[in-house]
Amino acid sequence: MSGKNFTVVTVINNNVESAVNERRQERILVGRGIGFKMRKGDAVDLSKVDKLDKSLDESIFLNLIDHISFAVSRMEQGLDFKNTLLWEIIHFYPQEYKVAQYGLELIKEYTGYQLPDDEAGSIAIYIVNAEFDSEDRNAAVRMTELIHKIVSVVRYQYHTNFEEESVHFVRFITHLKFFASRLFGDKMLDGEDRDFQELIQQKYPDAYECAGRISRLVWQDYQIAIPEEELVYLTVYIKRITTAEGQERE
Repeated sequence: MSGKNFTVVTVINNNVESAVNERRQERILVGRGIGFKMRKGDAVDLSKVDKLDKSLDESIFLNLIDHISFAVSRMEQGLDFKNTLLWEIIHFYPQEYKVAQYGLELIKEYTGYQLPDDEAGSIAIYIVNAEFDSEDRNAAVRMTELIHKIVSVVRYQYHTNFEEESVHFVRFITHLKFFASRLFGDKMLDGEDRDFQELIQQKYPDAYECAGRISRLVWQDYQIAIPEEELVYLTVYIKRITTAEGQERE
């Protein structure tokens, strides 16, 4: 951690804030309640920090400069931009999106142009990509598209919409992010506990069938086979989210 003392510059939301250390280096700090009732100039409670000085691929800076320059140019010409993945980005990467919204404030301060929320989504994707130890610069987009497809499969089979702000939905999306990362990183789980796998299949047949649909979709779109252990974990999380959502509507 570079710096032992931080002072608040801007509170982005209750869980994200911009701060500077004693060397006047600005950092984005993330932690539960870290921004609650904080004001500019307040000392940061470092015990609340969950993520600090996360290593990012330095190519993000050049890529973002190019993207922001082009975005401002579009704004000057009155050209609209629609980010088709904006909903997914907001819900799948909420912290990165909040940081990107702060970025829009800085852009307005220095250029005078208020870029739309769609651009915050694009900036968030750059941040997510830079967090990966991967040469695939489209990693975040691929993961976001896959998660969107999986959620759509579950919605279709169970004829339901999810409460997007619920803790159950957040946990489901978190699992899917790790799942997508393992899938595209060729690090899929493949255990040999056949008894447990058979138990889950028998206990949650509808959820297992849904996981099977997801497996077929992944093979069709990405030519990647999902091991049985991953199917079992998908089944468990599908059962949890559909059961929880059903109980809350009763």
